[in-house]
Amino acid sequence: MFRRRLFTSRSTKMLAASALGIFVLIVSPPCWAQSESESDRILRALLPNGVWGDASQLARFGRSKEIRVLTEARTHATGFRAIAMTFLLAALGKDYSANRRILIVAMKRCAHKPYPENCRYAIADYLMQLCRRGDSSLLHSIFSVSNKADGAFSQSLGGFYSDMLNDRTKQFLTALAWYSKQKQRALCWDAGAEDGSGMDETRFRRVDGLLNQIAMRRLSIAVVARTCLTGVREGYHQAIANDESTNPK
Repeated sequence: MFRRRLFTSRSTKMLAASALGIFVLIVSPPCWAQSESESDRILRALLPNGVWGDASQLARFGRSKEIRVLTEARTHATGFRAIAMTFLLAALGKDYSANRRILIVAMKRCAHKPYPENCRYAIADYLMQLCRRGDSSLLHSIFSVSNKADGAFSQSLGGFYSDMLNDRTKQFLTALAWYSKQKQRALCWDAGAEDGSGMDETRFRRVDGLLNQIAMRRLSIAVVARTCLTGVREGYHQAIANDESTNPK
C-alpha cells in the first residue's frame, strides 16, 4: 500500500552541517542576529514563516514567557498572523474558551471569501490540532467543512477522522449522532479511505471491531456505530481497490 513519506539523505545532512560549520567560522553573524530580542526569537520559532503557527515549538521557551510574548504581539497583528497567534494561545491554554471562539468565528467568515482568500481549511487545521489535544467538542465545527473539502485538505480530513475513530471512538460517534445517516456514512467513508490509500490494515481491523462491539450494545450511539461501520468498510475497500488498480503488484 502506497504511503507518502519524506526521506532525507543522512550524507546530505552531514554535508550541510559541515558546510554550515565552516560558514559560521568564516562569517560573523549579521547585525540583525546580534540585536534580535528574546521576544523576536520566540515569535520566529512559533511563527516560522510569519503567518503560520507551529504548535510543535511550544514549550521551548516556557509557557508563561510564550503567553506574554504572543499576547503582546497579537495587539499589533492583523489577518492570518493574528489568527495564528490566537491558535497558539489556545494551544497553551490561555483564555481557551475565548480564543477557541475566535477561531470558530474566523473560520465561518472565511467561508464567504472566494479562493484563494478562503482561509477556512487553514483554520480547520488549527481546530483539528486542538481536537487532537483533547477538545472533542470541536468535531462539529470540523464536520462543517467536510462537504467543501477537496484535494490535499480532503485527505487531511480523512486521516484526522481515522485518528479520532481509532483514539476516541465514542466521542466521535456522539458528535456524529447530530447528523443525518447519509452524513454519518459519508464522514466515516472518509475515515476508512484516509488519504485515498485506505486505513492501515491493523487499524482497520481495530476500528471495525470497536464499531461492531458498540453497535451490538444497548447504547444510544449503537445505531450511529452501525451506520459508521458501513461507511468505514465502504471507504476502506474502495480505497484499497483504487490503490491496487493504480499500483498493481
